[in-house]
Amino acid sequence: MYDQIFIKPSKSFGIFLWKKIDGLIIDKFGPDGISNLVKLFSFKAVKFQSGYIYQYAFIMLIGFSILLTLLIVK
Repeated sequence: MYDQIFIKPSKSFGIFLWKKIDGLIIDKFGPDGISNLVKLFSFKAVKFQSGYIYQYAFIMLIGFSILLTLLIVK
């Protein structure tokens, strides 16, 4: 009787929390979501890498120009 009243409902509630809340919500926006987002950005960043030095220098020049512009405007 104790098993039917307390143990089985508690176990099914725990399984529900594990599968639905933890698996679908917390992991999606927590560790798994962040790792998938990093993977997506890394796949997109690979397309910008050509290996040519002048392209890297150009990107650094653009970044420096933006930073300098922000400092001057303030």
